[in-house]
Amino acid sequence: QGIVCHGDELPYVFNNPYDSAGKKHSFTQPEEQLAQLFGEYWTQFAAKREPNPSPTSRKWLPYEQPSRNVLNLGKTVESQSDPFKEICELWDDIGYGPVK
Repeated sequence: QGIVCHGDELPYVFNNPYDSAGKKHSFTQPEEQLAQLFGEYWTQFAAKREPNPSPTSRKWLPYEQPSRNVLNLGKTVESQSDPFKEICELWDDIGYGPVK
């Protein structure tokens, strides 16, 4: 599983495969499918304040405590509950956080 930085999703959200320097790239077929999927969820959310584009799409559940639900949009689309729990617990245990 790779790490993604905030903002890396924008070419997919806007179906616009340009890099930060303005150079155009081409999406692969799976990337194009991902861009279409992102667009469906984001457009539906903007229009209806409900991200799920259809009753048959994978449901994007609200992010709430303690479940910490996320929707993983990758090779497969799946709902996950607190997928980063172990990593977050590690940082909590060693006292990582804002300096008071």
